[in-house]
Amino acid sequence: MMKHLSNPKLDYRDKVLNNQPDSLERRNILKQIAVAAALAATPLSSVFASTQDQDLVIDFLEISSFLTGIELDRSYMQLGHDILQLLFLTDFNPYHIRQLSAEIKHNRTFDPFSSVWNKLAHRTLTAWYLGQIEISPKYLTNANVQRICSNLRGHTNPKPLLNANGSITAMISYDEALVWQACDFTKPSATCGGPFGYWANPPATKA
Repeated sequence: MMKHLSNPKLDYRDKVLNNQPDSLERRNILKQIAVAAALAATPLSSVFASTQDQDLVIDFLEISSFLTGIELDRSYMQLGHDILQLLFLTDFNPYHIRQLSAEIKHNRTFDPFSSVWNKLAHRTLTAWYLGQIEISPKYLTNANVQRICSNLRGHTNPKPLLNANGSITAMISYDEALVWQACDFTKPSATCGGPFGYWANPPATKA
């Protein structure tokens, strides 16, 4: 289920850092517990190179929440970091992220799709909703691409992977793609939706 930001007076950066969403459903609660356990065992300094890196990811989560309409809290820090690493292989860098973040904070009615930020906005939405991004074949053996993208891991020859436009599709995260939240009537293939035989019952309808 999509979860929209509901308290405009609460600074989003604080909400991400404090991990205090307004309400959590069962799936999100389990996710929070798992992430909290992982973070407790793994210091953030081992995940992000510096505090500046963490701040940049938080800015990116704020941008992404604004664009998608879905609150992306601290549990999305690692995924946000991975998306950024691939965006930086395209036409963008940390300066662009900070600038777009500042634009959104200054004007919450700002429309990035009708401005110079159009390309970044569309690539960000594609990355979050489809869990993939188009990259140049020259980055196939890039360390971050090989670490993040399971569909490209181990590949060294880009030719069989080329799209019609000459790019390569880098899969970031199939299961965590936001399309599964937007289309809550379905779920990723091979993901169970309930106990054996649950499919015999008609889907619940909203009143």
